[in-house]
Amino acid sequence: KMQVRVYSPDANIPVRLKAEVHGQPTLTVETEAITTVANAWETLVFDFDMQATGTAAFNASTPYDMASIFFNFGTDGATAGAKVYMFDDVDIYDATVNTKFIAGSNIQVYPNPASNNLNVTVNKLTDYKVVDLTGRIVLSGKIERNNIEISSLNNGIYILQLSTEAGLVSTRFTKQ
Repeated sequence: KMQVRVYSPDANIPVRLKAEVHGQPTLTVETEAITTVANAWETLVFDFDMQATGTAAFNASTPYDMASIFFNFGTDGATAGAKVYMFDDVDIYDATVNTKFIAGSNIQVYPNPASNNLNVTVNKLTDYKVVDLTGRIVLSGKIERNNIEISSLNNGIYILQLSTEAGLVSTRFTKQ
């Protein structure tokens, strides 16, 4: 699954997400979601186990490394008109274990949402900060035993920032 925050000027717009292997145009999988609100941001979940009609099925052994997003898919330009669509916050999940893979890294964060503990799979000890949506650091430390204890946090959305050899990596998670 992939989760993408999108902005659409209209509700009920089909949005297609295509994952592919660059340089190999026949290795693709496509799925769709429909916007539900107009002139607002919303989060759409794209489930590659529910591939779009007429497209290839998801293959877990295929090394998909590119994604393309198409707003108002299947509607010609004259009918669609000149409109602005936007997307942000692309997240990749393994739905079988509710794991989030941080794009561009080998780091996994799960479960999401989490109640008491946030599991973080990293190769070596890593410094972390948990930041609330106002930008205030609410937890910090070094990840030990691939676990961050979050039971003291209030329910809500937080940003996990990890200092790695490759630089700063961040992802959102929900405390429930």
